[in-house]
Amino acid sequence: MHVEFSLVFLIAIANCALSFNCETSAQGFDRLQDIGIKWTTRWLSKSSVRICNCSVQVAKEAFQFENIDIWHVSSNTIELCTSVPNHELEKRYPLQQCREMKKLKELVNLEDINDSGCFRKRPHHMIHSRAINNSNVTSIQNKSDNDDILTLKWFDRNHNLSDIETWYNELASRYSDLVYINKSIGLTRRGIDIFAVHISHGQKPSSKPKIYLQCLLHAREWISGSVCMYISLHLVQESNKKQVSKLLNQLEFILVPVANPDGYALTWFRYPLYRHWRKNFARFNNTHCIGVDLNRNFDIHWNESGTSSDPCNTVYSGPSAQSEPEVQAITAYVLNNKPVYGAIDIHSYGQYVLYPYGWTSDLPIHIRRLQNVARRLSESIEMVNGTFYMAQSMGSVYLASGTFGDWVYKEEVALQNQDSHNLSYFIAPVTMELRPKEAKEFTSGFLVNPEDILPTCREMIPAIKQFSKKLLKRPLRFSETFIMK
Repeated sequence: MHVEFSLVFLIAIANCALSFNCETSAQGFDRLQDIGIKWTTRWLSKSSVRICNCSVQVAKEAFQFENIDIWHVSSNTIELCTSVPNHELEKRYPLQQCREMKKLKELVNLEDINDSGCFRKRPHHMIHSRAINNSNVTSIQNKSDNDDILTLKWFDRNHNLSDIETWYNELASRYSDLVYINKSIGLTRRGIDIFAVHISHGQKPSSKPKIYLQCLLHAREWISGSVCMYISLHLVQESNKKQVSKLLNQLEFILVPVANPDGYALTWFRYPLYRHWRKNFARFNNTHCIGVDLNRNFDIHWNESGTSSDPCNTVYSGPSAQSEPEVQAITAYVLNNKPVYGAIDIHSYGQYVLYPYGWTSDLPIHIRRLQNVARRLSESIEMVNGTFYMAQSMGSVYLASGTFGDWVYKEEVALQNQDSHNLSYFIAPVTMELRPKEAKEFTSGFLVNPEDILPTCREMIPAIKQFSKKLLKRPLRFSETFIMK
């Protein structure tokens, strides 16, 4: 979710109507300057990236697959925010190739898409088999069958979608008295199942109060998937200890470990080409641009602030509120598993504990309660490794309408979120922005070092316990809301 700030490029795009040919010489560069096309680079003292003879729209369509967020577009200039080094962009978009922009066609025409733009029905695990193994990537197929995947060694590196599914199936098999898996709460745009995990003592699903956790709503935020797995493993392995056992007796934890399976699968396809993909994989007419930002698609002040109506933009909010099947599945599942006392949407990066609202800088009616919860979570995290997470409202950090956190906190949702005694509850939402605090120069904050995965996971455990205990002790009862002081 975090926007990259390490480099900002102003890339001038000359329209195809200009009557000159691209040249790699200084003379060609000077000619562009002579006709008023400015090539500038902020915060860099040397050469800038040069792309010409292609329309702004074509360039935007190409850039959607890079680690580049488009900030502003005018008739001949695109302002970009990216962590891709300047020399790397020049390699990928050399001046002498700019006339054709062949890269766009290569990127859009994936093997999973036929000539009519429809997806072929291929098992999604086939995409993952193409991932390149390196120090930050692995596949369960490369491990010995004797390896126990339910150990801390699993958190030495990242894992693809099929491996995550295998891991949770093993967890449910090993701890069948504690874990129940709903193999499909709904389908993605590509027809892939979205699965959910229930962890509790006794029958599941149950009428107990729920704590809902969600990971990988944004595909590129791999660390969130590891955190969801670690929380699950901790709950079952510590289930016989007093603190966790009490929580599992009184609460039911629901996790949606991969809320955006299509997007996450794409980040592994021909790794690392699509590693920074954020959205889902929705396709639209009249554009090659793909995907909707699922955390801008919820039906709460949809498409108002911190979003875009441009399908090429990384924060494209979709054609309408809750247009995406992933969002429809998530909202339906939350409402079908009432009462939910609290919900944590796990993202990266920036090291924040955020509470509503995202669509405005105004503060909610439960501000004191939510602020207190967020601060306690921040303190709990800091006690583990000394890592500080700032607790504040989302709107004070960045504006974002149509988010999951704002949707679960809606009054309309609260009225439906009833227990067996017909008492209604507001769902207390928190959005976690995990490590790192900021990206280092020429790197991406979404690429967490393997040695940082386990520490990041560990420091979330006391926060989850604190969150659960506080809401179990005093949930946000609807009946109390309008008499609060």
